[in-house]
Amino acid sequence: MGKSSKKKSSRKHSPSSSSSSDDGLTQLELEKMKLLEEKIRAKKKLKECETLEEKRNRRLQKKINKEKRRQERLGWGSSLSGYTNDDNPFGDERLVETFVWKKKMDKEGNAHLTEVEQKKLIQNRQAINTKDLEKVKEARVAREHERQIREAERAHEAAMGDNDMDAQRFKQWTDQEEEFHLQQARLRSKIRIKDGRANPIDLLARYLEVLQGKEEVPDTELHEPYVYTNGLETEQLEDLIADVEVYRKVDKAEVAQTFWDNVTTVAEDLVKTQKETRGHRSDINPSVKADILKIFKGKSVQKLDDLKLKVTLKIEQGRKTGADNNYWEALLKELAGYRAKVSLQEQHKQFMKRVDAAQIEHDAEIAKKKAEKVEPVVFKTPKFEAPKYSRKTEKPQDDDKEAGIIIEQRSLEEIEAEKKQRQMETDCQELYEDKSYTPPLIDVVPDGEEIIKAAIEILSLQETRELIRKNPTKIKAAAKTTNTSVLEDKFLQTAKQDMDQDEAEFSVEAQLENQVYKWADKYKPRKPKFFNRVHTGFEWNKYNQMHYDFDNPPPKIVQGYKFNIFYPDLIDKSVSPDYEILKLEEDPEFCVLRVKSGPPYEDIAFKVVNREWDFGNKKGFRCQFMNGMFQLWFYYKRYRYRR
Repeated sequence: MGKSSKKKSSRKHSPSSSSSSDDGLTQLELEKMKLLEEKIRAKKKLKECETLEEKRNRRLQKKINKEKRRQERLGWGSSLSGYTNDDNPFGDERLVETFVWKKKMDKEGNAHLTEVEQKKLIQNRQAINTKDLEKVKEARVAREHERQIREAERAHEAAMGDNDMDAQRFKQWTDQEEEFHLQQARLRSKIRIKDGRANPIDLLARYLEVLQGKEEVPDTELHEPYVYTNGLETEQLEDLIADVEVYRKVDKAEVAQTFWDNVTTVAEDLVKTQKETRGHRSDINPSVKADILKIFKGKSVQKLDDLKLKVTLKIEQGRKTGADNNYWEALLKELAGYRAKVSLQEQHKQFMKRVDAAQIEHDAEIAKKKAEKVEPVVFKTPKFEAPKYSRKTEKPQDDDKEAGIIIEQRSLEEIEAEKKQRQMETDCQELYEDKSYTPPLIDVVPDGEEIIKAAIEILSLQETRELIRKNPTKIKAAAKTTNTSVLEDKFLQTAKQDMDQDEAEFSVEAQLENQVYKWADKYKPRKPKFFNRVHTGFEWNKYNQMHYDFDNPPPKIVQGYKFNIFYPDLIDKSVSPDYEILKLEEDPEFCVLRVKSGPPYEDIAFKVVNREWDFGNKKGFRCQFMNGMFQLWFYYKRYRYRR
């Protein structure tokens, strides 16, 4: 009963519930309709109020939006980059339409499809290609992300020291960079030394390279390394210490490290001494310091090391017993700088011994080679006893056994000044001995010299004088009978060399004004000897080609000159003779070539053709002074007619 009553009651209420839901739906639809009508009325009102320009823009925007929705529906997306049929750089009025390749459709067997189906097929393919492109882009982004992760892991491994290969490569790169900086520092030092503005660090670096055998021994004298620090100011010494630190970092060789340690110790000791002197305060009394230096004097590095060990033990014992160690501590401070100087000095002496031994061996090899190549011809001449002269020389005092180890206190400038003074005195002494009246006695005759016996020379001179005395008219003949010297014969042979048929001897001099020389009272002026050649030939210009031939050639013209003037006794042979061209107003076709030289020769002149010279080396021009002969060869320029 209860169940049936419930069912009946539920059935009674069901129609009312369905009607209520229908009323709710109709109410929603009514509300939507009202909103739609309101929108339509608002649009109509806007359309009625808008201007023609606004109306045109609204319709254009509506058209653009419609086209955009159509492209998205066709699957174009953003592939056209905002281009339209009217606005695109390709000039295509059907850009947004799907292109159908009919031949390809026929080949693929899709010609039976309608145009709409074909476009749909093409759009599907484009959609598939677009998806494939997106997949490729995603794969590329993934690979880039993986590469970044691997690089981060590799950097982390290198930082943790897990990658030994990278660490080794980095160390190699660091070593190469240090070597590069060392080479650059050496190059800068060489440039400053070459330009004459070398710093102490440059001279010390060059000394170390010579010591290590990386560079040849220079021509200048090598001083003990600590000498380059003498005479420097405090700022210069501090700069030197900083430069030494740079070289110490890049040059790890044991010899270099020891060398730079000693130089640094010497420089720091000098800085400390200068600061104490400037501040008028010192830990050591000057008299005590002098006594300490006397203790060090003459001791080698080994003895100084033994002394340092004894002083250190004495200081430790004094600390235990409570004794005053001020004296021994002061001695230990002074010992460091003095030991560094002695170490550099001993190293320098050993190096110079090796250099001297190598030089002696080199000279012996050169002398041996010369002896094997050339056997000197010894002329047996009677030997006369001549007075022997010997130069007074001081014995060197560089022997360690006699003089001991002496520390140089002078600066480099003072040492160089004293060296120049000694060299000047030596040169003056040698010049005095070379110009002395006593000639040296020789056994070997030099090349090009001729031995004349004194007795035969006297007889020849007496015969010439007798000939002149008996017949004065034969003075010129007697002069001609005298033999010409070897140099004159050689001069004539050189001047006549390669003389062809187009050249002839040219010996006509031009007269010059009376010449007065300042050196006439000291030397007797004389004319130099010469052998000149003039080069002549035919000039086959257009006119000569028309009027002459090889059987009837045109007249020869001067094409050049070769002047060979002999100056065997020129006083100053370092200054070569010179020439100048003097114009002739009365005859402009000719000019005077004047050759000037020093004493004891007068100026000499020749009249030549006044034309332009050709100064090219390939054209035969020569102007040189060699072996006592001045050569001036030149040819005239040849002008050719060109249209």
